[in-house]
Amino acid sequence: MSDAPPGMEVAYLKRTSPAFKALKDVVSATALLKLLPKLTKFCHTGTLEVFHSFLLRFCSKRQYFPYPGMKARLMLAALSWNALQRSNATEKVDVVKWSKRKGAWVLEERRKKQASDSVPPQLKSLMSRVVEVASQHLQLPPIAEPKLQRRGCHVAKPSKEELRHL
Repeated sequence: MSDAPPGMEVAYLKRTSPAFKALKDVVSATALLKLLPKLTKFCHTGTLEVFHSFLLRFCSKRQYFPYPGMKARLMLAALSWNALQRSNATEKVDVVKWSKRKGAWVLEERRKKQASDSVPPQLKSLMSRVVEVASQHLQLPPIAEPKLQRRGCHVAKPSKEELRHL
């Protein structure tokens, strides 16, 4: 006859074993049982924080926007956020990256960047219209490209296959 509780096929621990008694003491501890309701109400807010950070790209807290401008910016942010969520941003790709800590090239897995065609067509047409209207009202000189020094490492970049076989 098995020590298994009714409805279970296999008993992993015998009720008389020291391991079962230790597990029972831990699980039925008063301190744990008091904390359990608080722990079950815990909610991760990481996604919400990412969304708020994303909103700051469209409407900074450091700059004043009149209500219609703020509303339009928030709507554009919502459209862009939804497009980003529907895109293939969760696909993983391998990236060859120089590691300062290791002093060598390493293969790193990252999320795939958002494709340019994942922007909704309404947002594309709206932005092109905004640029068109703004360019009619503002006569700005062309902006010269800044000359930046390329920073990198002294070792040639290997292929992904070479790094996989190391």
